Amino acid sequence: MMTSLELMRALLATALAGSAAMAVVLALRGMVRRRLGASAAYLLWLAVPVALLAVLLPAPHMAVPPMTAIGTAMSNAATRTATGMSPVLPWSALLGAAWLVGALATAAWLLRQQHRFARGLGRLRRRDDGLWQAQATTGLPAIIGLLPPRIVLPVDFEQRYTAQERRLVLLHERVHLRRGDIVVNALLAAMQCLYWFNPLVPLAVRRCREDQEFSCDERVIARSDGARRSYGNAMLKTGLSLSPLPVGCHWRDPHPLKERIAMLKHPVPGKKQWLAMVLLTVGLSSGLGYAAWAAQPAQVRAVAAGAAYYSVKLRLDVDGQARDFEVREQAGKPFAFSMDTPAGRRWEGQFKVDTLDTARVALSGTLRE
Repeated sequence: MMTSLELMRALLATALAGSAAMAVVLALRGMVRRRLGASAAYLLWLAVPVALLAVLLPAPHMAVPPMTAIGTAMSNAATRTATGMSPVLPWSALLGAAWLVGALATAAWLLRQQHRFARGLGRLRRRDDGLWQAQATTGLPAIIGLLPPRIVLPVDFEQRYTAQERRLVLLHERVHLRRGDIVVNALLAAMQCLYWFNPLVPLAVRRCREDQEFSCDERVIARSDGARRSYGNAMLKTGLSLSPLPVGCHWRDPHPLKERIAMLKHPVPGKKQWLAMVLLTVGLSSGLGYAAWAAQPAQVRAVAAGAAYYSVKLRLDVDGQARDFEVREQAGKPFAFSMDTPAGRRWEGQFKVDTLDTARVALSGTLRE
């Protein structure tokens, strides 16, 4: 069970790693989309969850607990006792409570948006083809829900679109379903709740969903050669919704409709572009993930319950100055200390205690200037 302090540290570490990854993707997505296509720009966003998860892996280094100067420790303890002040304030608990309030408020806000959009559709009717038809038109066609996701058509679907346009519109929605874009959008909504305090998250979510639509358009054109004009006409006939849809795919105002129609003029990426796309995605995700993992501070080891400790006291006497150090540590676990002398020299030591048998222990280590 994580404490509030550990939770705050994990949130801060993942927020920093995720922000760095989001900034890199935001800087690269435009150039990548022009050079390699919209799907390549959409795949770049994979680097963000990779960076978040990399920070949660065990740190590459373990922290060595420092020894405490005995005189300093006794002086601080005496001061706290005399003033009657508590040595630790519950800042971590207060921060944890504040984060929880923000996360719950953001979740309630997103659920309200989801409910408002669903309510605006009116009563849904299941069609013979397995699709659903609403009593409204704005923001449709769309995919709503998560378990299971449903393709919802406007009430005037047959009248609004030609036969070829209907085929292209349904192909667009089915590409969303096959790729699991609904799950991606649900994860984006969860990220908004977890990192509501990060001002970069709303921009990243908006741009990621734009790249999702651009990529879906690209896949539709790749499977329907010669249908660019019909697909563009279908886009222009689609009504934009004023209500956001956190878990789903729909047409919302404001919507990058002009950019999407302009993208229809671009050639579909070939095999070389797809290979470059995969290599770029794997390289960027691996690089950012490794950087996030390697940049972690040294991790403090968890101590098993009931583990035996040794109390170690050392005195360092050098350049006419003496100082006593003390630490409690398990056998085989290193500990360290350092001391600056009036002569301007710095001494550092790292030792450990090993159990030889039931009656003997061995103290070993290094002391260097």
